[in-house]
Amino acid sequence: MCAGMTRHDVILRHAVAEAGGQVFENLGDGLCAVFVDVPAALRAAQAGQAALQTGDFVAIGQMRVRMAVHVGAAEARDHDYFGPPLSRIARLLAADHGGQILFSAAAGEQAGLNLLKSTLRDLGLHRLKILAAPAWVFQLLAPGLSAEFPAVRTLDSLPNNPPQQPTSLIGRIEELGALGQVIAQNRLVTLMGSGGLGKTQLFLQLGADRLGQFAHASGANRRCGRAWAHKPRHDQCLILTYLQYQRLMLILGNCEHLIEGAAALADAILTTCPHVMIVA
Repeated sequence: MCAGMTRHDVILRHAVAEAGGQVFENLGDGLCAVFVDVPAALRAAQAGQAALQTGDFVAIGQMRVRMAVHVGAAEARDHDYFGPPLSRIARLLAADHGGQILFSAAAGEQAGLNLLKSTLRDLGLHRLKILAAPAWVFQLLAPGLSAEFPAVRTLDSLPNNPPQQPTSLIGRIEELGALGQVIAQNRLVTLMGSGGLGKTQLFLQLGADRLGQFAHASGANRRCGRAWAHKPRHDQCLILTYLQYQRLMLILGNCEHLIEGAAALADAILTTCPHVMIVA
């Protein structure tokens, strides 16, 4: 695999350089690159994907790489880039399949007539792993590249019920990373802070980012705690029996309004449902 990844990096760095782009981050199993315009990014993606599909990776089998192209105003700082476009393309890439090149609507519009004998297939409107408004997603079709893939992996294709949010989560990259480390080691994580800080939206984004790790996903507000406090024991047993066979992340919001009910619910789930984790 080490030799395969070295070959992968050589191919993609060459494709980026030939298109006049610059690699600004190595993710270990992938690269992030910036270009002067969308047509240049398109040339790099198309050339890199074609070279990877015909490259010699016999020792590890075929090297199938996910690619995505987006355009937007980002902040350049310390040889790196920051801002909402980075978050958007990360979510677009998460919907991708190996060998596929996805375009955002903004990138597709700027590509215009510079598609190099290629076309963009409209994959429709999708809720990416950003909980604000759905976005149009396009796939690049070009000679020599695979064209048929499963449905893109978005919130629409995974079992879940996180509500759509009126705005995107801006920033909070460090907080999301820290929370990700905590939930990897604990089945119950509680986030505390003053009202209006964005605790619920932060946890909803965390859940959306990790949908692929759970067969199911769910969210509830204080009505769940109130219902638990007042439901007959028979109904409580039915809830636990159902959850006992689920592998999911349960997000409990607004727990401060009914602390005892939420605590009792969390305690019962943790002791009887081994594959359920709770963020509150």
